[in-house]
Order: sequence, then C-alpha cells, then structure tokens
Amino acid sequence: MERTSDRVCTRCEAIMWTGDRHCPRCGQPRSQAVPAAPRHEAVAPAWSAAQHDDDPAPWQTSSAVTTAQQERDAPPPRPGRRRKNGALVAAAALLVVAVLVAGTVLWRTGALGGDTESAAAAPAPTASEPAGDPTPADEPSEGAVERLPTTGDSLVEDARAQVPSTSDDATDGNGDTTSYEAANMLDGDPETTWRMDGDGSGESVTFTFDGERTISQLGLINGYAKTDPASGADRYAQTRRITRVTWTIGADSFEQRLDDGDQGLQPLAIRPVKGDEVTLEIDRVTRPGDSSFNQTAISEVEILG
Repeated sequence: MERTSDRVCTRCEAIMWTGDRHCPRCGQPRSQAVPAAPRHEAVAPAWSAAQHDDDPAPWQTSSAVTTAQQERDAPPPRPGRRRKNGALVAAAALLVVAVLVAGTVLWRTGALGGDTESAAAAPAPTASEPAGDPTPADEPSEGAVERLPTTGDSLVEDARAQVPSTSDDATDGNGDTTSYEAANMLDGDPETTWRMDGDGSGESVTFTFDGERTISQLGLINGYAKTDPASGADRYAQTRRITRVTWTIGADSFEQRLDDGDQGLQPLAIRPVKGDEVTLEIDRVTRPGDSSFNQTAISEVEILG
C-alpha cells in the first residue's frame, strides 16, 4: 500500500503525508504547511510527534527520499566558517602586497640589481684634515656668519693690544713699506693688519683698557683683507685665515666660528659683561694659500660697549 506526500511543514520542512493533520516532526498544524511535489512510498508505522527531533522518521530513511529533499532538509552552513575563509583570503592578499613593496624597495636601492647608478653616484666619505694646519681647499667653511647691527659704542680707541710676535716690515707692489704692528687691528682700516709669521693657532692677543668697561659685542676680520694695489694679488687668499677663536672677559668665555672666505668683519653678540681686559685666543687657522706667505693675520678687531 502506498501513500502520497502533498505538504511540507513551513517550520521544520518535514514531509507531511496524506492524512497527517499535524507535522509528524514538530506538530505544526497541516493548515500552515505548503504544497509539495507528490511522492509515494510504502505505508510505514505511524510517526509519533512526541519522538525526539534528532531521531528521523522511519520513512525518512527510506530510499524513496530524494537527494534534493536531503539537501533541502540539511542545516544551512555556519556563518563563522565563511568569516574564517574571508579572513584567510585577506591575510593572503596583505602578504602578497608586502612582498611586492619589499621587492620594489630592494630593487630601487640596487640590492636586486635595480638603480645602481644613483647609488654609485653618492660621494664617498673623506678623511678629515688634522686640526691645527688644514689646507684652504680641504677645510669646509664654518658657515656664513649673520651680520648683526652695531649695538653700542666702539671701545677699541681706548684699548691697547699685546701680541705674541709681529712680522717684519715688507714692501708692496708699488715699493711702499708696509708694517704689521698690533695697532693696525684697532685703526678702523681693514687694509692694514697685524701679522705674525707661521701658524698662529694656540697664540693669544690681549686688549687692555684703563678701567672696567661693559662689553656687549665682539668681532674681527679673520685674515689680511687687502689686495695689492700694483699686482692685484689677494693677500687674504695668500696668507692663513683664522676659522675659530675664543674670547675671554674675566671668568666668561665665548667661542666664535669664522667663515673662511668672508673678508668682512664677522661679529659676535654676547650678553653684557664687565671687564678691563679682553683676551682673543686663536684656536684654528687654515694653511696658507701660497707657501711663501706663511703668516697669520687679523686686519681688524671690534669691541663694542
């Protein structure tokens, strides 16, 4: 004997056979079921709604149940698995991007045979010139000195200069005698100079006043700033230039770095200090531009109150 399936439960999707007034699985009334494609099977023992949902009805194990019905009755896939698969895909994409970026960087830096020309063009570091006697070409400029406005009255007319030594008088291109006495640093004329023979680094020049003065600015021309009127020779380039000095007034000291190549007066503003003596120590000089002019010179000194 066969019976026909004509309904499907909308709650649990179980098959309802002709004559079933309620769903044999969940007990939902037949009136809430939906029509199903007719199927036939042999009459099986009555199904009890009280039986546990996890136990299949006898006819549901029959070979008459189609594959389509089994797929429809199967529970939907868990969303967590889809999220896990999506996370794995995203991680793999990020890994691919990271590998591509790393490869590009290595290629550009020449590690993978890429832009080797730009890497080869970078200048190799050079050994620094020993302190005390650098050549003009080898010693880098100490940096441009900012020109500061005059902030006080000049005190150099009241000062007396004491120097470690003085070069002998010489004759310029016109045959005129040139002297290099210490007072030339204080006369306001940059083409006159105090000059000593040899490397002046480590030597000191002292300026003394009759009484205590308040000093707020210092400065100097760091070489022989003169062009010979007859030959046109640049005395600044021929002799040594001073690139660093230390000024001392009482217990206070001030370091000044000077620009090699600047023939103007290079100033140093300081906080006001009182004293009756200023000491200028020559810390560093260049080599002479011309070996026959091995002298250290200061054309002018500035001391402002």
